[in-house]
Amino acid sequence: MTIHRNEYGNRRKAPINTGGCGVVIAVPFDFTLTEDYVASTDIIEFGVVPAGCKVIDVDGAGNGWGTGLTAAVGYMSGKVGADTNDDGSPRTCGNQFFPALDIDPGNASMTVANKMTQTVDYDNDRSIGAIISANQTAGGETLRLIVKYMAVR
Repeated sequence: MTIHRNEYGNRRKAPINTGGCGVVIAVPFDFTLTEDYVASTDIIEFGVVPAGCKVIDVDGAGNGWGTGLTAAVGYMSGKVGADTNDDGSPRTCGNQFFPALDIDPGNASMTVANKMTQTVDYDNDRSIGAIISANQTAGGETLRLIVKYMAVR
């Protein structure tokens, strides 16, 4: 398993804070596949929810991926930018936002996830990741999430 990252996933870009409790902001997170290959076991780490913030909802879309492909999108285990969890085990990616986001090339519209009610670790920044449903070769494929979150403390 490989973890592919954008500027948020590799910590070159800091997560955007809301500036105060109850303030909702929308942040676009984009990932463009530039590597030669992504396997169905690989994780794309491409968004960060700051500590003390709760996700309100998520819009998602993909472009250029293979016909019939989907992406499971959710919170990742471990620390942002880390290759493994603290105990050395491989990081994982959930599907809290989208169990199967349609990233078929014929679907250019944004898909809206239901309101988020998951309990998360509010004391630490949390990575958002995706796992593509099948192996894919590089060709400029993109994923985009627009994540709306607010500070809760």
